[in-house]
Amino acid sequence: MFSASIVGCTPAAISRIRSGEITPKKDLVIKLGIALELSEEDLRRFIHSAGYVFSTTPKDVIINDCVANGIADIDIIRDKLYEYDPDIDL
Repeated sequence: MFSASIVGCTPAAISRIRSGEITPKKDLVIKLGIALELSEEDLRRFIHSAGYVFSTTPKDVIINDCVANGIADIDIIRDKLYEYDPDIDL
């Protein structure tokens, strides 16, 4: 079962997002998609539905590469981002 706490979001915030009261930031949308274990293409559609796209920034490239290779663990993805640049976080 999906838990909103995995991505650092409360159930109340998820409810507000679903109702359209608030627009989530790109990082939250990505974390939700990863937690839902979406495929690379489904994650692209998911973030697009929130008004975002993957860019060519190192952060987005690393995240996209992880998802494309079946990595659905946010902690592993954060480690890979940290290895590239300690100042990048998800």
